Amino acid sequence: NRLGHDFFTTDKTLCLSNKEIISTSSISVSKISFKNIAYIHKDTKFAHIEITGGSEIFIPLNTPELSEFLIALNDKCHKD
Repeated sequence: NRLGHDFFTTDKTLCLSNKEIISTSSISVSKISFKNIAYIHKDTKFAHIEITGGSEIFIPLNTPELSEFLIALNDKCHKD
């Protein structure tokens, strides 16, 4: 199975709403509830948002405003 060229070259956008992350590309729109986010961490190249059930979002560390996005996401995930 291959994802194909378009999967890797399509611009993607992540937005935070009050209840979820909305991931948008020219291929699809996905909504991920904050309660389904298992873990957020970084390695040497990417920030990782791990989703319950085994999915993961990889965000390159050189993405503009990444730190602010992760802080806001962490705050929303830990809101009671």
